[in-house]
Amino acid sequence: MSDPDDDGVGPLSQPTAVKVADLQDINNIYYTPEPFSPPIHVSVERRKVDKVLEIMEGAAGQLRALNGIDVTFAVHADHRGRVEGELTIREPIWRKEARA
Repeated sequence: MSDPDDDGVGPLSQPTAVKVADLQDINNIYYTPEPFSPPIHVSVERRKVDKVLEIMEGAAGQLRALNGIDVTFAVHADHRGRVEGELTIREPIWRKEARA
């Protein structure tokens, strides 16, 4: 069943996207704390966030195991309750120095 509110645009593309780490968990729903600047109102179910976090942590762990690759990730949610994760991968400094 398709979501009538799904415009196909992910949270990272929305001006209303916020990092899940900045939200407050109240009764298994993440909410934008008040006051929040800019004034964005986000609420998303914890189970949706937990699933994305589980996938991101697993992927980051596997990548870190490959010769010490530096991996960070962030999870964002938007005003529609959509959740999206983003991995950032950097080559370790020691590897760059070894090539120089």
